[in-house]
Amino acid sequence: FKAGSYGGNKWGGKFLRAPDIFFTILKSGRFTTLNKIGKIRRGYIPQPYSLYITTKKEIEAKNLKFDHFYPVFSKPSSFKKIILNESNTYILIFDNISEIKDQKILEWFESKKKKLKVRRKDKFELGRREPSQLIIVRTPYDRHIVYLNQGLNVVDHVELLTKDDPRPICAILNSSIYMLFREIYGRSNLGLGTLKFEVMDAKKLPFIILEAKRGIL
Repeated sequence: FKAGSYGGNKWGGKFLRAPDIFFTILKSGRFTTLNKIGKIRRGYIPQPYSLYITTKKEIEAKNLKFDHFYPVFSKPSSFKKIILNESNTYILIFDNISEIKDQKILEWFESKKKKLKVRRKDKFELGRREPSQLIIVRTPYDRHIVYLNQGLNVVDHVELLTKDDPRPICAILNSSIYMLFREIYGRSNLGLGTLKFEVMDAKKLPFIILEAKRGIL
């Protein structure tokens, strides 16, 4: 703590759960926080998910145009590699439904709303936004992995948008020390030992300062 400052921490966090080596590492003074590296946000949170998400196979089978369908990352179990550049799952994204000119897409969307018994009267638009460079899994289960994203849209998980080269950042976040950090900063009070890692947790995550003079780029 610094004189005259306060930094809150959730109950059961680092002061109760972290081993001594954790505090020794942070005392090196070589860390900043991840929110200083780039913008952190949560991916699309459409409800219900299945209203917007479909597969490439279904799009082709129903002869729908790909104009408003974009490849998406949603289930980590479907992606084994760190680099994400393709997906068999797609998400329907539009700023305003009036811009969809393909009648088949509109009919498909309405039929899904009826099937899912969606009765909302508010807007259904998700809105386009810039894909992130890095994806941090929100519920990591038994695997620690941070993905290097190359154009996929993201549903539900934590995204990091940075103007720096994302490759060294991705490599650092996939190191064993960040598995330790994830366990300490994540939320472990869920059932069956499940860990959850939210946007707020990611913003506070310590991140090693990248400096050319130290050979860390």
